[in-house]
Amino acid sequence: MVIERLRRFRELMADYGIDVYIVTNSDPHSSEYPADHWKARSWLSGFTGSNGTLVVTRDEALLWTDGRYYIQAENQLADTGIALMRGGEPDVPGYPAWIADRIAASSKVGIDGKTTSCASYNELKNALEPAGIGVAIDCDPIGALWTDGRPAMPGGLLHNHDGRYTGKTAGEKLEEVRAALGRRGAGYALICGLEDVAWLFNVRGSDIKSLPVAYAYAFISPDSAELYTEPAKLPREVADALAGQGVWAADVKKLPAMLEGLRAGDSICCDPNKLSIWLRSRIPDGVRVVYGDEPTILLKAVKNDAELSGHREGQILDGAAMSRFMMWIEREVNAGANVTEWDASVALSGFRARYDESRGDSFNTIAGYGPNGAMMHYAPDADNSATLENRGLMVVDSGGQYAGGTTDVTRTIVFTETTPEERRDFTMTLKSHIALASARFLYGAAGGHIDSIARKVMWDHGLDYKCGTGHGIGSYLSVHEGPQSISMKTGAGVRLEENMIVSIEPGVYREGKHGVRIENLARIAEDFTNEFGRFMRFEMLSFCPISLDGIVPELLDEKEIQWLNAYHAAVYEKISPLLDAGEREWLARATRAI
Repeated sequence: MVIERLRRFRELMADYGIDVYIVTNSDPHSSEYPADHWKARSWLSGFTGSNGTLVVTRDEALLWTDGRYYIQAENQLADTGIALMRGGEPDVPGYPAWIADRIAASSKVGIDGKTTSCASYNELKNALEPAGIGVAIDCDPIGALWTDGRPAMPGGLLHNHDGRYTGKTAGEKLEEVRAALGRRGAGYALICGLEDVAWLFNVRGSDIKSLPVAYAYAFISPDSAELYTEPAKLPREVADALAGQGVWAADVKKLPAMLEGLRAGDSICCDPNKLSIWLRSRIPDGVRVVYGDEPTILLKAVKNDAELSGHREGQILDGAAMSRFMMWIEREVNAGANVTEWDASVALSGFRARYDESRGDSFNTIAGYGPNGAMMHYAPDADNSATLENRGLMVVDSGGQYAGGTTDVTRTIVFTETTPEERRDFTMTLKSHIALASARFLYGAAGGHIDSIARKVMWDHGLDYKCGTGHGIGSYLSVHEGPQSISMKTGAGVRLEENMIVSIEPGVYREGKHGVRIENLARIAEDFTNEFGRFMRFEMLSFCPISLDGIVPELLDEKEIQWLNAYHAAVYEKISPLLDAGEREWLARATRAI
């Protein structure tokens, strides 16, 4: 099927006069998780990972992805004729450099300008122009070819987010945004990030699976604010609530004309990683464009008291759901039941759905048993799912959306029979997790400064993991939220501020064998201040048992054992009131001191 689609795609390229076409899964907002309607690269190539770029020439097709997806990509691209390019490896050029080196001068490269960010376009243009290669932003062969079975544009309704969890009104947030614009020297802002629009206006939607947002834009001026979306998506009660905060609804189809109406001398703040090159082309030349992160991004990342309270409520509910799930897995597998990875992911969603506060999963559950656990973002489906046995390991990375917060937690399920290598890798992952979770660091540090605290444990034993150690998370929003992260790949990164929330998730991944990952969410908290400065620590927010059966006790030192025992005591204290007598008995055993 992929081979035939590529053949027909190349015919359309010829009709457009295009020599190379770049296909992504990007939507007009460069969302991490786009609606299915926009997943063009997945449809054309068969590769379903969240990160990947497909380059199609008249006689070749290549797909770039990162280390999280090498194994998955090799499997999904087999027999398609698409070559895998292992992005990030030293000898693998990025796709702009590859095109510049391999394609003849005077060739034309095509992109969909409506789904390509300014940053991506400029990177491509800067690489290709010196080679005499042009870029066309106004051709969409995918739209012409993908007509049968393409998912419709999402049409979910917006709803007001409960003020109990927002902490601030939309009007108060707008004043903070305008102050930020003043510091940047901009009079206007076009906010394209869907999570930022939702957070700013205290609304949520259902246009993207697991992500409670709606396709919309926010336009901010010194004395007004407008929400641009499809009119049918906006119920009267939402429009009235927005109007009460000085926000007016407008048809998204009028957004290009509004931008074209800006006058010479005006200044507008735009995020080049979110603004499409097509919308950018609508802004007149005389308007000064101030590029930078969305002006909401730091405001959204530092949680207020109401947001933190909602998070804590959600994390407790999630810990109870995870505990019930882990007990269920243990019981079913010990009884010899026929349970697959898919069955496990469905069961976990069901445990979360028991709560009135539940709003569904925060992403597709990663339930990888045995070798599948070595694929960091593996996701089973009903037709392709391994059956669990009472041996080895299973990585379960999952999360829930709750009325007050978003969760993301990973536990590695340890079955009865394990190898010394599996137990050693599990213990090294636990040591790495504890090293960072218990760390103290000086205020001013960014994620890149502290990433090696977790990674050093791995390095000391000749291990590593090809991903970051942690990411930010939203408040009933995205499971991945910037600008904060804990990673060696992004330089130092953004300073870690008090009340930011991050994940801590080191792991070991052995291709063809197994994977291990242990993940908790944590709040950046002040520890103390002395003459040397202000010191910060992590406050654990996730409460879920860590399997004791995977631990090699002699590999843990006294402080690590103390941390684990204290953490498990907190798990039992917070989770047990939500469980029945039999569940509490299981939890007491799962969190016993070692």
